[in-house]
Amino acid sequence: MKTTLSLFLALALAAAPAFADEYALEALPASAEEFIALRDRLALTPEGGAVAMLAALMTLPENRELGLVFLTLALDQSNLSAGNVYKGYKPGSGAMFHIDRLLEPSRARAPYSYVLGTDPADGYAAAAPYRFGISRNQYSVIDERTVKVFVACSGAASARPMTLRRNDKGIWKALEFSSFSLDVAVPPPTDDL
Repeated sequence: MKTTLSLFLALALAAAPAFADEYALEALPASAEEFIALRDRLALTPEGGAVAMLAALMTLPENRELGLVFLTLALDQSNLSAGNVYKGYKPGSGAMFHIDRLLEPSRARAPYSYVLGTDPADGYAAAAPYRFGISRNQYSVIDERTVKVFVACSGAASARPMTLRRNDKGIWKALEFSSFSLDVAVPPPTDDL
């Protein structure tokens, strides 16, 4: 029993991501053109693609229309369908299930829980520059075009995985991000009376 437990712990620790890498975002983009420039500069690595996706997720609760444009630009082509959000595309129904969850009032601040230094106690308050802890583990590389990264989350006990795929232009886009629509620790209620 003791040997089995030790082996289990050793395997679990070997697969656990280590947060040695920080990535910064100076400001959230204010237009599709700014987002494309940001994405094309950052998303040359899976971690940069994750930062671009986080910028889109952080924009969504503040400006749904612009957030959907950013998400359309940050998502892998397999997550898109024909639509009128951006150049004939929109997030597909599978992606929209998770996006709609983030639009629920109780989850409005959830995207900010991925910013380093935020805390549920202050409603995940964050100011630019936004810093993110993103890492990989020994199983992260799925194939030469697909990589899973882990993003630190101040509202959860563990990092949240995001799988990215490199497109034909060398840009890493979000393939799987369902964990980002999960609940995070709820900020304490405020009493203004």
